[in-house]
Amino acid sequence: MKSTLLFISLLLILVALIVENIFREAKNIPSNTNDPFNSTRAYNHLKEIAKERHPIASEANKKVQDYIVGQLKNIKNNIANNTNVAMEIVDSDDTELLWSSNSNEYFKSSNVLCKVIGKNEALDPSSPSFLLSAHYDSVPSSYGASDDGGGIAILLEVVEKIVSQGQPSYTLIVNFNNGEEFGLLGSKSFAKHQWFENVAVFLNMEGGGTGGKEFIFRSTNAELSKLYGESATHPTGDSIGGDFIRSGLIRSVTDFSIYADTYGIPGLDIAFVERRVFIKNFIPFRF
Repeated sequence: MKSTLLFISLLLILVALIVENIFREAKNIPSNTNDPFNSTRAYNHLKEIAKERHPIASEANKKVQDYIVGQLKNIKNNIANNTNVAMEIVDSDDTELLWSSNSNEYFKSSNVLCKVIGKNEALDPSSPSFLLSAHYDSVPSSYGASDDGGGIAILLEVVEKIVSQGQPSYTLIVNFNNGEEFGLLGSKSFAKHQWFENVAVFLNMEGGGTGGKEFIFRSTNAELSKLYGESATHPTGDSIGGDFIRSGLIRSVTDFSIYADTYGIPGLDIAFVERRVFIKNFIPFRF
């Protein structure tokens, strides 16, 4: 009886997914000059980031790092100075990791870190911070447009918009991390950085596919999920992805595992997951 119910449940899920894909239509979204998010500028960032395959320790990876640093410096020099917003940039964090498993291993961080100092930190340096995180390295076989160039492009645009609106109430920290594809090394090393001490909540941007709507697939608690639902224009979430990861059916991990599972920080994991078959292969991203 249980096996029959399980089969029926899986069949219903499959039918629902097929119907959803059949009736999904691309919709033209009218441009809105009042929209705080500049998608054109974010897309231009993505085109630069995804020009070449850029795994960690490659020359192309260093080019992406330099591009991120250059964009952040432009924001600081051209916007933050005009809005009197204090902004700090670590252009190549050199935090070192040394650990033992079956062998001794060493890793030196090359994360790019950005801090937009909020009103709370100006009054109390130990006050809580909000962390945004995405990784800029790709796997060797991919141009990394989806995983995770899209996340990096979005965060660059988010930083620019927040800084342009003046000093935020709470400090924002952005970890443009490197080495996620080879063992979540970017988030592991950031956890050793002094800025990590005051992180109270995080949002991790990932790419689990090459299209579709972004949605929450992992959350540490219902309160955060509810807050996202109340804030997003078209909120979408599904717990089944997190269940599959925990069960081992999906053999993928993200920096969420370090921030939430290892260090117990509340947060959300957001990604788009459609057309996953293309995410880490040799097919270049077409513009």
